[in-house]
Amino acid sequence: MEKLKNEYDVIIIGGGITGAGILRDCAMRGLKTLLLEKGEFGGATTLASSCLIHGGGKYLKDDFDEAKTCSIETGYIYRIAKDFLKKIVFLMPFFKGEKKKMEIMEIGCTAYDILGKYNFTNPHARLTGKEALKLVPELNPEIIGALTFEEWQVDPQKFVKAHIESAMLFGAEAQCHMEVVDFMVNRGAINGVTVLDKVTKKTAQVMAKIVVNAAGPWAGKVAGRALIDFKLRPTKGIHLVLDAPLKYGLAFDAIDKRGLIAQPRDGKIFLGTTDDDYYGDLDNLKTTADEEKYLLEALERILPGKSKAPILKRIAGVRPTIWQWGMPEDKVSRKFVVIDHQITDGLDGLITVCGGKMTIYRVMAEMTCDMICQKLNIQKSCQTHLQKLLPPSKFFKEEKSDRKIRKYYQSSFVLNKKTLPAHEPLQKIRTYGFLAAAAFVCLIRKMPGKSKKDLKYLE
Repeated sequence: MEKLKNEYDVIIIGGGITGAGILRDCAMRGLKTLLLEKGEFGGATTLASSCLIHGGGKYLKDDFDEAKTCSIETGYIYRIAKDFLKKIVFLMPFFKGEKKKMEIMEIGCTAYDILGKYNFTNPHARLTGKEALKLVPELNPEIIGALTFEEWQVDPQKFVKAHIESAMLFGAEAQCHMEVVDFMVNRGAINGVTVLDKVTKKTAQVMAKIVVNAAGPWAGKVAGRALIDFKLRPTKGIHLVLDAPLKYGLAFDAIDKRGLIAQPRDGKIFLGTTDDDYYGDLDNLKTTADEEKYLLEALERILPGKSKAPILKRIAGVRPTIWQWGMPEDKVSRKFVVIDHQITDGLDGLITVCGGKMTIYRVMAEMTCDMICQKLNIQKSCQTHLQKLLPPSKFFKEEKSDRKIRKYYQSSFVLNKKTLPAHEPLQKIRTYGFLAAAAFVCLIRKMPGKSKKDLKYLE
């Protein structure tokens, strides 16, 4: 507690990947910034993620902008943090009676190939059943074929801590086991926070020009301390770590057609994830027998016998998804909001960032920091996509494509709104037009005379 200074430009509440990303961005723009986390850095929602920086292929059908953003951000993360990433090749197996489904999914894979130019991944490959069994002999022998794709795996807590360490090299500060229990309000504006040291049980008041609420699924609770009604639609997801080896990742469906993945991690199977509305205690998350059976049942269908492997670890987390009525859990948007509460609630000095996912943490941080700089009248642009994470290095050259992407971002996300707008017809036209083009490319590739894909990268 004694280490805290009296006043900062920015105080960030929440030490997950979003808060850590904001800390780094603020520090690189010269802002005196403090990050406060009530638990361990990256120890809650970020830790409970699927540990993937992914290109957004699962969003292609419903939201092309979201898929493109994920691919672009994956590319940026690869450039600045390559040493933290590990490439995982996934197989998407298909079984008897799923021939039509495989053809349809290959259209999606072909579309994903087009976005691969952004995220440094290889194009998909189409495998016969025999080829798939050669790669993964444990697969259900009724397999008729498989499609491949690639993603990047990351250790989430190491990734968070690397951002904090990088920010500290630019003068930022970060403290864990420090919970913000109240806001300091003066003349309709927040100008600081009251902090509880969870170890010593002492409290202190710390001043700041701007306070950022990046508390993830706790964001509504934090906003409530400022008497602001900010509603989320949190959804729970669990993962299981099974004591069995796996060489390649696998993407497959659960009984209700929700997409699941099993990936190799530290010599074990990392299996997930569920997606269910959650109304319980955010600080007391546990997996249930039903959730575990749901995952294991789906795994047994593609890898007979593997569901009997001992469960070494159970991981539960809650996504900080923003409020949407009338959507199934699995369809709730993964977009994010950056809210200036001066505009929405008449309370200056407080910004809330919520929603999104680990893959797009950097652009979430960028747009939050852009808002901070605008409010403080600071003319400094984002540099987090242009400099390596650790150790800090010379800046990358900003290409014309980077500047185009900055404009693209401005039209792709929701700012200063409490709820997402309705799905626009134009978005549907753009998405399905893109998939139609991919279907045409897929058809051409299958014409006689075309050579078979090079599968050496699978070996």
